[in-house]
Amino acid sequence: MKKFLLLGLLALTGNYAFSQCGACTINTGCTISPAAPQLCPAALPDGTVGEAYDQDATFYMPAVFSTSGIDVTLNQITVTNITGIPQGLSFACSAPNCIYFPSQNPPATERGCVKICGVPVVPGQYNVVVSVVAQVSTPLGPVTQPESFTIPLRINPPAGGNASFSFNPPGGCDSVCVTFEALIQDPVKPTTWNWTFDNGNTSTLKNPAVQCFNTPGEHFITLETKTFDYVLQSVTFTATTNQWCGDVEEIEFFGVCQGAPDIYFDYSNGSDAFTTNWVGNNTTATFNNLNRVLQTPTFALTFWDDDDISQNDNLGTFATNVTGTGTINFTTPHGFGSVVISSQVAQSFTDTDTIFVYTPPAAPLVTNATSLDSICTGDSIILVSSLATGYQWYNDTTLITGAENDTLIVTETGNYWVRINDTNGCINNNQSNATPLVVINYPPTVGLFYTNNGGTINTTTISPQFSYQWFYSQVPNSGGLPVPGQTNTNITPTLNGYYYLVVYNLLGCASYSDTVNFVKNGLSDVLSSVTDLNIYPNPSNGQFTVAMGLNGNENTAIIVRNVLGQTVLNMDLGKQTGKFVRVIDSALPKGMYIVEVARQGGSVTTKLVIE
Repeated sequence: MKKFLLLGLLALTGNYAFSQCGACTINTGCTISPAAPQLCPAALPDGTVGEAYDQDATFYMPAVFSTSGIDVTLNQITVTNITGIPQGLSFACSAPNCIYFPSQNPPATERGCVKICGVPVVPGQYNVVVSVVAQVSTPLGPVTQPESFTIPLRINPPAGGNASFSFNPPGGCDSVCVTFEALIQDPVKPTTWNWTFDNGNTSTLKNPAVQCFNTPGEHFITLETKTFDYVLQSVTFTATTNQWCGDVEEIEFFGVCQGAPDIYFDYSNGSDAFTTNWVGNNTTATFNNLNRVLQTPTFALTFWDDDDISQNDNLGTFATNVTGTGTINFTTPHGFGSVVISSQVAQSFTDTDTIFVYTPPAAPLVTNATSLDSICTGDSIILVSSLATGYQWYNDTTLITGAENDTLIVTETGNYWVRINDTNGCINNNQSNATPLVVINYPPTVGLFYTNNGGTINTTTISPQFSYQWFYSQVPNSGGLPVPGQTNTNITPTLNGYYYLVVYNLLGCASYSDTVNFVKNGLSDVLSSVTDLNIYPNPSNGQFTVAMGLNGNENTAIIVRNVLGQTVLNMDLGKQTGKFVRVIDSALPKGMYIVEVARQGGSVTTKLVIE
């Protein structure tokens, strides 16, 4: 049946906050072949403190599937309890009251979904524990199977940042490695970044390499961001054709131009425009100390020859898109030249932020309140953790469902330790506080037989690891007293009455024999008259079977008494002989009882537990 119980996928459902979560959407592609319960997705994604969490999960619940070679029908799944939900999150399932009926109308009823939503407020590693009850039909009959499931969910601390840069995570436990990103970058103008990390590293990249901080405490990060304007510093232009020649101002005589051009230029950049003064009577003109801040990277220069009377002569236009500082050479139809571009700081921003590295919580001190490292089956010890937060107990590597308090009651062999989770989300998984425990079984069933013509009672339970004590009482069900000196595997009674044997192992765990009614010179008749007495099941729910061998055709009765010695059931069977089997539906309340088989000359008793 365990495969069917993979319906721990329902561990994400609950009817606890329907008003906070909207409807979920079923993923109709959630399936698996051969048919078996399936969760889609297989694991919940991490959440982040302060950020909205909204996740749909679909679960596939096949109406019929095979487990351990047996075909079963899944009739109903009920989610009965949910614990360990991160604070700030709510869960809502698609079925009313979180009761699902997969076999009601398949395939429509074979899928359901859940929405997990909210804003988590405390970081940490959570264990969402869900209890469900499944009702299935098998070839052996109906089965109701309770089970609990643990699904881990990680809630991360919020990402850090400021106006200049972001970083994630903002801190960690013991050590942390952080990713950084600068947030300021002009889409047009040059931008520079100068990072200073207090781990000794620096960077000039927008996205520096991952930085690790390996000591607990506060770690400071500073980023200086600068944006720059391009500046037009100087322009040089040389006229190479006679475009400027032939005017009144520069006449041509016998094919030779007289004089030289008077060069100037028009400047255009966005909404900024100006005209320089002319440089007179020279084919090369240089314009220095312009200090013109570019509004945009693209500007244009149109060069002219200035004439006082004639129309000015156009010597060509140069346009460019600036991508860096330095000298830019150019040509026009009537000349060539160069421009010098520099830069200056336009804006500067400096921000400092902090990475927090937390000291992990110290391993809590676990004390054994009983000071025992070994106990008998059915006994227990109590483990107590020192003051901490976020307890989760483990047995070796196995999480103990629901063990989230500072105390743990232990009844099974194992190696027990507690993990703690503090308010910073730091975990201590150190198992150095583990407490070992060994559970020792009781000695096996104590059987009795007689020798010496019925005068000696012996036990079949013999081992050098055991010790023995015989007990005697004059009346049945009175507990009796230890018989002085009778600490061997046999006893030869001197008094008529009720005898039983207690067998102890090295730890003192005790097993009890059935009680025999010893009648001097008659015990052999009793022991040989009733053989192989067996009551099953034991413990039972009130209905049990008595099976035994009866030698001799004698009047026989089955008498049941409570711990007070009161007769609560008396069945007169008349004369019986041979193999005897009888189912008794007693309807007795829960408790321990003594069952006596009474025959001629004595009786044999045994214990019965009804749960």
